[in-house]
Amino acid sequence: MFNQQESDTIAPYMNVRVGSAYYKQGGTIHHVETVVNHPDHVPYSWIMDYALLMLKDSIVFSAVAQPIALASRPEDLLSDRHCVVTGWGRTLNEEESFEKLRAVEIPLVSRMLCNASYEGKIDSSMVCAGDYMNGGKGVTAGKYCLKCGKASMG
Repeated sequence: MFNQQESDTIAPYMNVRVGSAYYKQGGTIHHVETVVNHPDHVPYSWIMDYALLMLKDSIVFSAVAQPIALASRPEDLLSDRHCVVTGWGRTLNEEESFEKLRAVEIPLVSRMLCNASYEGKIDSSMVCAGDYMNGGKGVTAGKYCLKCGKASMG
């Protein structure tokens, strides 16, 4: 069961903005009531760094607030499948703002190829994605959402 003292994520300090592509404006703010970490998560690491956020209030879905489908079968994470990664992270261009949500479509990469690039540090709990063979599209450190399958970046 979830133990707040072992967590590196503290619910009272977390909010979820719904219905806006901007980090600090628009949409509706929902306060997080509880964070349920994966039972094998190692605090302060990226190992099994998945969690469920239980919100204090329900989200009202609309044209600008929709749920996303998550991978539910192993075949959803096969290499060469294209995925969309979203997040507010920084880019290599220091002049770009990170206030607006970014999205990039990238392929999943096999664990074998990824481990060759990352010296065997990719374990079975990790998903490897990026288009480093064709221009370097991908993500670096930070929190991102990865959606695979019938993804559209319209």
